[in-house]
Amino acid sequence: MPFDTVHPGTHAFQGAVARRVRALTENNAKERTYTVGGTASDGVYSLELLRYGVSVGTASFTANATGGDTNNDIATGLRAAWDAVAAIAAVTAAAGGAAAAVDLTFDGYGNEYTITSVAPGSGTLDQTAATHLLNPGTDSHVTVDTSNMAITVDLPPVASCHDGRNGLEYKVWCLSASNDVTIDGDGSETIDGAATDTVSGAYAAVTLLCTGSEWVSG
Repeated sequence: MPFDTVHPGTHAFQGAVARRVRALTENNAKERTYTVGGTASDGVYSLELLRYGVSVGTASFTANATGGDTNNDIATGLRAAWDAVAAIAAVTAAAGGAAAAVDLTFDGYGNEYTITSVAPGSGTLDQTAATHLLNPGTDSHVTVDTSNMAITVDLPPVASCHDGRNGLEYKVWCLSASNDVTIDGDGSETIDGAATDTVSGAYAAVTLLCTGSEWVSG
């Protein structure tokens, strides 16, 4: 028996409602930050981009820590190397954030891309931040696994979530007590009058409703 659509992200099936649930982790975020840490070491630091598990290309920087390269220098070199690899730059963009960080912004919602990182010696090159963008058409229910790091969820502009009479509703779950989920309105748009909202604790959840001018939670 086929599903009958009743609302974006929901379907009716034999009297019940099946909801599309999007699972968010740091590994499928639209925006990801990789930070060079530990002790700067001689050798190759690299970030490899994979699309659906298949390598697209690798940005590498050979550090000469003995000659004076610092973690900041290594991050700068990695950003330049990323931009220089056409196959990678075509699907992502690198931007300088913190001095020792490489900020990557992925096409679409980031779901199809993963990154592997390598650092030599006692150096590290690890993901330290993740931001997701919710889709106003389908992401009515999302789970966020914060086992490994805190994750930010960006809301779409309220103008795209309200038709003048009805507003979209999101429900966001935090699956781990290890780290929080931060929910951020678009630009200066607010949630209950504040710039952000926080979901803390394993299986804690918040429901957000677009009023047309802001978001309210419940």
